Amino acid sequence: MAENQLWGGRFEKSLHPEAFALGQSIQFDIRLLPYDVRQSLSYLKALTQCGIVKESLSRKLESELLRIQNEYMSGGLVFSSTDEDVHGLIERLLVTAIGPEASIIRTGRSRNDQVATDLKLFLLEHSEKLISELMSLIRVLAHRSEEVVDVVASSYTHTQHAQPIMFAQELLKHGYACERSIGRFRDWQVRHSSMPLGSGAVAGSSLPLDFDQICNDLGFSSVSSNSIDATSSRDFVTEFLFIVAQIAVDLSKLAEEIILWSTKEFGFINLPDEYSTGSSLMPQKRNPDFAELTRGKTGRMIANLVNVLTMLKALPFGYNRDLQEDKFPVFDSVDNVHLVLKVMTGLFSLLEFNVEAIKASSRSGHILATDIAEWLVERGLPYKEAHEIVGRLVKVAEDKGCDVSDLSVSECREIHAVFDMDVTNILDTLSSAQRRTSPGSANSNSLRQQIQYLLQI
Repeated sequence: MAENQLWGGRFEKSLHPEAFALGQSIQFDIRLLPYDVRQSLSYLKALTQCGIVKESLSRKLESELLRIQNEYMSGGLVFSSTDEDVHGLIERLLVTAIGPEASIIRTGRSRNDQVATDLKLFLLEHSEKLISELMSLIRVLAHRSEEVVDVVASSYTHTQHAQPIMFAQELLKHGYACERSIGRFRDWQVRHSSMPLGSGAVAGSSLPLDFDQICNDLGFSSVSSNSIDATSSRDFVTEFLFIVAQIAVDLSKLAEEIILWSTKEFGFINLPDEYSTGSSLMPQKRNPDFAELTRGKTGRMIANLVNVLTMLKALPFGYNRDLQEDKFPVFDSVDNVHLVLKVMTGLFSLLEFNVEAIKASSRSGHILATDIAEWLVERGLPYKEAHEIVGRLVKVAEDKGCDVSDLSVSECREIHAVFDMDVTNILDTLSSAQRRTSPGSANSNSLRQQIQYLLQI
């Protein structure tokens, strides 16, 4: 095994096979190969410019690095059971193709600063992809909201009927949640776009390399300010995993609503064939499996965040091998959040709204009770008294088996003499929603402004 290791000169005996298996990470960190090649090419350029690597050898190394990358991208690269990690794999392939002199590319670099650089490059790239996917979902939510911007519905708190709204308000709230995650990624990019390469194992580099040029080549905004922090910190990982976990939580809320809306009890939507399944036993079933799986994936992405936070707890000084354990949760969360974002975007773009069922939700549940209470306040009653009066009206309506808005004026006057025919002017759910004029409220004009805002993100 020792022939493929990047260390071992002081050791007389080989690693025990089980110890090697515990330390081997090539099975999952091979995904970092394109990023390791990218930084190796930039680092090679700097080594060549300062005379450490001769031009003739530099050309061979560059050509072979590009060949390795192309072979990996085409799916033809196979690692050996004796490769420890992606860094060792690349060096082994270089030495095999060029000779022992190829190992000069390792000069001044450690796997510690290499892997931190690779992982940052990976996450910076995927943060942009996730921003783009969040924008796609926002656009779908906004465009579908335009279809129901004038459709009145009941809002819900505690899963109980609350007040009249336009149904677009329910959809747009998810767009704003996505917008905040975009902002989190932008903040994350600013905070963590510093380059670890050049920090070496822990103490930095003594080589006369142009690290500013390497930084520019790789697209980082700055060189890391502290070499120990650069190689030992993983808060850039935990922050990223938090953003992913928050996206998953937000999507699980959207998924839960899709699940509820598609039930016969709600009947607000019809699920598209492309994003629903049937039952192996019951021929009539149309199941919201992919909304349920999106909801289910949330626990996994939260667990990946907790996994890395727990692994980082109380790690002393510089790099510790525990940090090798950050890769699998990162890759798992990244893969799954991409998948659920695309699925939820596709599902929402194709589902059908049952407008009449949505409107019907606004005709029950005493959802005009708050409007009646506000009408009483406008006539001089304290809100506490108005609240109590309307509560008594609701009780009367429940005893009669009707909605509070169906009570006659005379029935209302039995509770309080202030009621007159004017109260009937507010007993309309569409008018109720349109009367909400505070910023961000549920009237159609406000919702059209919200739609335009989200479409401009």
